[in-house]
Amino acid sequence: MTTAEWAFQRFQRIIVEPYYYIQSVNTLQDWGDRFLDNYTGKTALSYSNTLHQFFEAIDDRELGAIGLRDIRSWLDELDCAHTTRVKHLNILKAFLGWVTEQDDSPIRRSPIGKRFTLAAPPDTLQERILSEEQVVALLDAAAPGRDRLMLRLMYEAGLRVSELCGLRWKHLKAGEISVYGKGGKSRRVGASPALWDLLNADRGAAGEPVFASRTGKALSPVDVHRVIKAATVAAGLPDEVSCHWLRHSIASHALNNGAAPQLVQQSLGHSSLATTTKYAHILPGQRLGDFVKV
Repeated sequence: MTTAEWAFQRFQRIIVEPYYYIQSVNTLQDWGDRFLDNYTGKTALSYSNTLHQFFEAIDDRELGAIGLRDIRSWLDELDCAHTTRVKHLNILKAFLGWVTEQDDSPIRRSPIGKRFTLAAPPDTLQERILSEEQVVALLDAAAPGRDRLMLRLMYEAGLRVSELCGLRWKHLKAGEISVYGKGGKSRRVGASPALWDLLNADRGAAGEPVFASRTGKALSPVDVHRVIKAATVAAGLPDEVSCHWLRHSIASHALNNGAAPQLVQQSLGHSSLATTTKYAHILPGQRLGDFVKV
């Protein structure tokens, strides 16, 4: 059963059986339905997806029969990013914690202890940072004009691919770019004089996309990924290089070339300075004494 089918079945039960919720609740899916009624929109959809996957994996057994080992095994077997596993774990914690608070709960405590966490994976951030020479090679390998300018802007401004695709000419004013990014947050990023001149060489109307296809529509993230993949192959860089590597790279290069962490944080839209400082790393031969005058 797919998530959509489960959601539809749940809707039918609520409509067809108006007295469903005053009847005794026994199955795991019943408890899931009750829990999901506390949420709406994207939150409900996300929670429903996690519960559906978990219930399918453990064969919809009774709540009292679920142990921490079942939850750990399911999380370990998921083919997804660590952040997604953490999200699933937090949703299960919320669900099982809610069940224990109900008067008719079949369990006294959640099988997931409050201190239970998932071990963080090895930090591979440094492996996704290009050297300055590699960035130059990548830009040179891109087709002259739109493609090369697009990659240069992503690098110099630290833009996410979605932010790049959302740019309109009205967002570029007086040497600054208004960026509307992740979580609905906005920020202003300054452009170097050289980059600003290139951007404004063929300026369009205020509402037009800065980077458009032949039909005049804004490029999609898929289009941009195709551009960077072609440039990656032409430059002889690792196949894993993606648009986001440029964002990682500018953060590292700026910090190691003396930029204030607060400037990098603001420019990239990091909510925490701790996120920004992860990009700073010790260069070969560096010593503390190099930064003081005695």
